[in-house]
Amino acid sequence: MKREEKRREEKREKTKEKRKEKKRKEKRRLQKRREKKRREEKRREEKRREEKRREENKIHQLYEISVHVSQCGKESRSCASPSTLEEDFSHMRAVSGHVWHFCSALGTHAVQDAVDFVACKLEENTSRS
Repeated sequence: MKREEKRREEKREKTKEKRKEKKRKEKRRLQKRREKKRREEKRREEKRREEKRREENKIHQLYEISVHVSQCGKESRSCASPSTLEEDFSHMRAVSGHVWHFCSALGTHAVQDAVDFVACKLEENTSRS
């Protein structure tokens, strides 16, 4: 009788331990899963920030190129020698190629923003001079 009780008690203890171990494993699995999700979200956020920074840099470069183009235009109107006009024209064509390259790199959703930004900045520049 005592042996049987002892055996049952040992069995209960063993099942208790198994349950505890199972709970610990599940808890650890869920914790790892949360950590993984957190890392992935952090990585996605970093990618978004990097993409936004690249886009802002491209817009700024587009602005710089546009200012350069407008300066070329002003200079070519002020000194109207044919050779200078020819050089300015070919230079402006090359620069407009860069503008197109940046616009296509920005993607259609950002091109209008870039164009508006550049137009605004050029307007400010021309109103100052």
